[in-house]
This record gives sequence, structure tokens and C-alpha cells, in this order.
Amino acid sequence: MGKNNEPRSILDDFFQAAQTVLSRQIARLSPRNRLRYDTFEITDPDLAARICAWYGAYEYARESVSAFLDTHINDHFQHFGVLYGLHNCAVNEQGRIDRLTYAGTDVYRLPDGWGWQSDDLNTFLVPVDPDLQLALGRLPRVPTRAQLHEIVGWPTLPVFDRIDGFVNSLLRAHSDGQAVYIDAPRPDNFKKHPAIAKALERWFASGIPDGLRPVGAATGIGPGRNDIG
Repeated sequence: MGKNNEPRSILDDFFQAAQTVLSRQIARLSPRNRLRYDTFEITDPDLAARICAWYGAYEYARESVSAFLDTHINDHFQHFGVLYGLHNCAVNEQGRIDRLTYAGTDVYRLPDGWGWQSDDLNTFLVPVDPDLQLALGRLPRVPTRAQLHEIVGWPTLPVFDRIDGFVNSLLRAHSDGQAVYIDAPRPDNFKKHPAIAKALERWFASGIPDGLRPVGAATGIGPGRNDIG
């Protein structure tokens, strides 16, 4: 019997089941999946097309960045199985990657061509080799969250700490194959952060474009949705 046709072992089944349970627990515990959202159908074809174009460009950039990091970091240098991807990247206003959040703890064991810097919140990998800097510059520009927000008038918060960056990542689009929808986090999720709540309240009160039709409430963004991005 060929290798690809060998029956699954009990151990294989155990690991598969464990992986499924773990992924469900992670999804349940994720802050994104514990928030309350309002869902809007995008009835304006131009808005829908622009949102889909943003996600298409984002997905292309994500795949390109992942392939680049696999070659330059992941294939040679990992921390306890952590793989670097676009989620590690700090993207500037021009859509270029200028540093990566560092997943390791030993600043003396860095990938070739990378240095490090730190601030009050994170330690970063920064490209110091000129050829590496050029290679990063040749990657496709990463569409920014601010560009997505601009399409529907959603506020982009100035990032002062991690919660601001987290809130800026929450707006999501999905499709049922016929229509495009967005899930917008409700202001009452952020009662402990009045400035954030007020910024979102202004959008719900007077910033919703005419091309968005409310269709209901949702809790969390879990698996099983046909997410665009």
C-alpha cells in the first residue's frame, strides 16, 4: 500500500482531534470572538467592489509577504514553532514593511540581515542588510486598514497603545456568495475606553454611508463564515 493510502493511526486521530479542540478553544477565547457586532449589507455596488478590491490586494500582499518570510526567516529560524507572517509586520502609511514584531527572547540570536530595536511595548526585527531592505521594498504594497476604513467612513484611531491597534483591526467583510457584508464592532464593547466608544458612536449616529443597510447583530467572528479577507 502506498504511503498516501496508509490507514490513519490512532495517534494520527488523536492529534487531529486535539488540534480541532484547540482551534475551537482559541476561537472561543479570542477577544475578537467575544465582542458584539452589527452587520450591514453593502447595497451600493461601487462600495462592494471597492471593499472586494481592497481585500484582493491585501490577500495578494499577504501571500507574497508570507513567501518572502518563509525564505528569509521561517525556513532557517523559528521560535518554538512560531512562523512569521504579515501579522508580525509593522506596515507604514505607504504600505511598506519596515520592521517585524520579534517572537523570540534572545536578542543575540537573530536571523541573518536583521537587527533589533525595542520600545515600551515590543521588541522588533529591523532589516539592516541593504539587499534585504531592497527586497522588502520590492514586495507589493500592503493595503492599510485606514484605506479600508475610508471606503465606509469608519474611524481610524491614532495608535497610542495596543488597544488602539486592536480596535483598528476589527472591521471585517464577508460574503454569502451573493451579497457583501461588513461587521462593525459596537461602541458598548469599549465602555472602559470612553474615547474609543465615542469615536465609534459618531459613526453609528451619523457616519454610516447610504450604501449600507443594517441586517442584524452578531457576536464574534468565528469559523464557518465566507470571509473575504
